[in-house]
Amino acid sequence: MPIRAVIFDVGGVLFHQPDKSRHRYWEERLGLAVGALGSTVWQLPISQQAVVGLASQAEVWAAVASHFSLDPTAATALGEDYFSGAEWNVQLIEYARLLRARYKTGILSNAWPEARRAVQAWVNEEVFDDLVFSAEVGLAKPDRHIYELALDRLHVRPVEAIFIDDGQGNVEAAQAIGMAGIRFETTEQTITMIEQYLKASRPARPPLRGQGVSGTVESKDAIERINHVG
Repeated sequence: MPIRAVIFDVGGVLFHQPDKSRHRYWEERLGLAVGALGSTVWQLPISQQAVVGLASQAEVWAAVASHFSLDPTAATALGEDYFSGAEWNVQLIEYARLLRARYKTGILSNAWPEARRAVQAWVNEEVFDDLVFSAEVGLAKPDRHIYELALDRLHVRPVEAIFIDDGQGNVEAAQAIGMAGIRFETTEQTITMIEQYLKASRPARPPLRGQGVSGTVESKDAIERINHVG
């Protein structure tokens, strides 16, 4: 079955945080293990409510301040530092833009209510055909219904779609309903795996008379172009 759509997660895939020095500062200050700040904040009950649209970002940070017994000044500083050092994966976003000429592209992200506005400069309808944010639909990964919603909005079946996420559980949930799943580790690894799926899904066709067999259009055009993106 030919692949017709490629669907991306946002956090940890299109938007990542290579510099976690400010997280390390807060982890030491708050007595947390290295790498535990993000999971601690994300796993608070109020954060999980925000993911399905039942709480605001302001309410999340108020709960975080209470959880860590922070005064208002420290709470504000933590909120500012939480996303510091983050950057957009321009190379992968450009690749998604190029894919859209031949395939449907989508976003499927677990995110708080303010996410669409926060990411719209990079993640928008100019790059992706459809954007599904969990807080806007009241569902979150790995619930199968949010994957089915994303597929329905792109008008494709599970076997016609690739899903990319940095969370293994979310990838496995996509695979469980029949989607091709890729766990993001590096940009190069992700693009290579997408290309492999796209190539394998196309029916074999003999070369035109007088022409040799060449690589995929995606591989030749897209990869060469994204290699020049900073």
